[in-house]
Amino acid sequence: MSLAHVRVIEPGGGEAAIGRYLRGRGRASAELRITLAVLWGRLEAGAMQLTHLGLPVRDEQTSRRFYCEYFGFDPASAQRYDDGTVIIRNSAGFDLALHAVPGEIGSLPDFLHFGFRLSEPAEVRSLLGRLAADGVEIIEQFDESGLVSFKCLDPDGHRVEVYWEAPVSGE
Repeated sequence: MSLAHVRVIEPGGGEAAIGRYLRGRGRASAELRITLAVLWGRLEAGAMQLTHLGLPVRDEQTSRRFYCEYFGFDPASAQRYDDGTVIIRNSAGFDLALHAVPGEIGSLPDFLHFGFRLSEPAEVRSLLGRLAADGVEIIEQFDESGLVSFKCLDPDGHRVEVYWEAPVSGE
């Protein structure tokens, strides 16, 4: 679907306007995701968005629980494919493809990671507290005036970053 097919609700229309729009449009999920992204100012004309990540995992159910519990992926969205891959989706429409592989995942370069940006420093600190209390390994953390972040390891040793960064002037 291209942006040419997206109808934009007037700014400031709020949830009521979104609800009226959705009732009139049915459940066209691709159009819905793009429309909401436009409404929330997260998609510019012609901008390419990263919407999918595939991860090798040892135990798909353990990984699925981890990402649903801590990172907002919806367990009801799980779709299993013929090759064994299970895709789960979060509320922003991002797809996480978990593919079980036999044996160990193998070592990855220390820099390799992916991240989740949160809108408030307190959200980062809160999630850090939950993960640490549950025994998830935290491998890095920063709490400074313009950056609050941490990296943890998922059940397979993938590095996951969670951060808040102060807006750059003009954003």
